[in-house]
Amino acid sequence: MKKICSLLLATLLSISLFGMALATESNFAPYDDSILMQAAEPVINAYEAHYEIAKAEIENVCENKNPDGGFYVDFLVTLTGQLRYSNATELPQVRGLSAALGVRCEALTTDELLLTLQTADTKDTIVNSVAAVADATVQRIDSAEANISTANQLYYAGTALKQKDVAIAIADNVVFETTEFLEELEEEYIGKEYSFSIPMRILFDDNGNEVEVQYCVGDYYSNDINTVIPDPVDDMFYNGEEQAQMYISIAAEKMVASVGGAVDTFAISTPYKRVTARDYANKWTATVPEHWCSTHGWSIAQNTSNYNPAYTAYCCNDCANYVSQAFYAGGIQRDDYWKPTEKPWYGTVSMEHYFRHTQEAVNRGYATPSNMWVLSNATACNAGGVIMLYNGNGGYHVMMCVQNDTVTRAKSGHTNDELKTVYKVTSNFGASHGVKYFMFANKVDT
Repeated sequence: MKKICSLLLATLLSISLFGMALATESNFAPYDDSILMQAAEPVINAYEAHYEIAKAEIENVCENKNPDGGFYVDFLVTLTGQLRYSNATELPQVRGLSAALGVRCEALTTDELLLTLQTADTKDTIVNSVAAVADATVQRIDSAEANISTANQLYYAGTALKQKDVAIAIADNVVFETTEFLEELEEEYIGKEYSFSIPMRILFDDNGNEVEVQYCVGDYYSNDINTVIPDPVDDMFYNGEEQAQMYISIAAEKMVASVGGAVDTFAISTPYKRVTARDYANKWTATVPEHWCSTHGWSIAQNTSNYNPAYTAYCCNDCANYVSQAFYAGGIQRDDYWKPTEKPWYGTVSMEHYFRHTQEAVNRGYATPSNMWVLSNATACNAGGVIMLYNGNGGYHVMMCVQNDTVTRAKSGHTNDELKTVYKVTSNFGASHGVKYFMFANKVDT
């Protein structure tokens, strides 16, 4: 497969260089290299509505023959800048989240919102809003004929739980998750400069004339720019409302998962340091162009020179191994089942069985201490969270969420290798049977 790749064009292009041609050698028909930045301009403009962009770079330029005729050029648009919002409360998704919890935050600073969430009035509002979920949770717990440990802040251990008690516990957990999310926004994003990348492709005919511009999210390319640019503000507000509902669901799931107290000791003794896991993930990968893998006979984006040499690298199949390494860096302890030589470490299907303690995991004899993963969604999943893609055989690819500033979400992964590439709440990544997001029940913000 014929391919010409230029890996480091960052020094040649910046936002101030629109229209300047690149000095790139090519074995394909000549084309004006400035077309790459011209194609990227609408994407950059869309992000400029929310970011003060200090630098926009074209990177990882890779030319490839198109089997249908002509050729295509893959490249990254890497943006560096900071949000145009001075407080987390100005973010549309945060306003939607707050409104769903009964708080109007337009006139509040983030510190004021955090204090408001702790008031009795706010907690009473949340308690009343989760009544139906609390009732269903009580029924699920009762059906298991088990007691709930006091370690999960339920104050009626050893007695039958009442709907009101569960509603209070759910409300407390929702406030905790919201507080954690707001604090992350302030600490990691507001007033901070950071980078993320948008993969793009331009199709050319045999004469070097542009045919189509496409945008990549996962395993497919689309000609719809909306697959990679920020959502409209109204949609972001709605995302916040969905985030609140997910926090309620997460709280209920954590309570049900803790039946019998198995999760409590584990969660206290081995917290998952999700930011540490994120930093590991970003250190040991890079977005690379595809290359021909003679071992497997297909094109794959993998460059093991970016991998941690302390671990074995799996040719064309390193995604779970990489994510497990990040979990371990974040504090998750190895055992006889989850370690580098076992499938729950390097296999996506077994990984999910292990961390979710499914019936299949029980059948296999995994001595999992708890349901470490709780189901989340794209609105609530933040740095250190898990993104799992599915086909007819189950989970086939896993990545790590490394950014969620509510405007832009980014992922890092191996096979295909990528560093901080964007995805949307609505992204399906080309997965035939959908995508799921997970968070650790025992996560902490370090």
